[in-house]
Amino acid sequence: MYPIEVPPGAVIIRQGDLGSIMYVIQEGSVQVSKDNRFVRTMKSGVFGELAILHQAERTASVRAIQHCYLWAIERKVFCSIMIETARETTASHKRHLKWSKRFGHYGNTTLNRLSEVCAEMTIDSGRMLKIRPQYVYLITKGEV
Repeated sequence: MYPIEVPPGAVIIRQGDLGSIMYVIQEGSVQVSKDNRFVRTMKSGVFGELAILHQAERTASVRAIQHCYLWAIERKVFCSIMIETARETTASHKRHLKWSKRFGHYGNTTLNRLSEVCAEMTIDSGRMLKIRPQYVYLITKGEV
């Protein structure tokens, strides 16, 4: 990930090009257009991620309206971050499953498979959770 400075009027992404970089807006604004038609203006957020995720052509063009400060993330870096994040999340799920009374006795193969399909939820304090019988809930932080 590295910073990029873009002057007003500069084309950052051209529709139809192959993309290998996605961008995060730190400051400034950009105009998104598709088939030479205005789509929207962005002052924050991420753009260019579809080409990175799907190894596809750019689906829109993006041009700087104001002087922009962007962060650029290359596909290889993005993919390595995603893989490492998935590994860390899976390892965390496995630890919590291992500590539970219900799953702690299972072997590593079963725990690995279970940890790969776990999903995390955050429930705000005071909010009621509707328990669904098809799910198993493990509390990893906080109390009920």
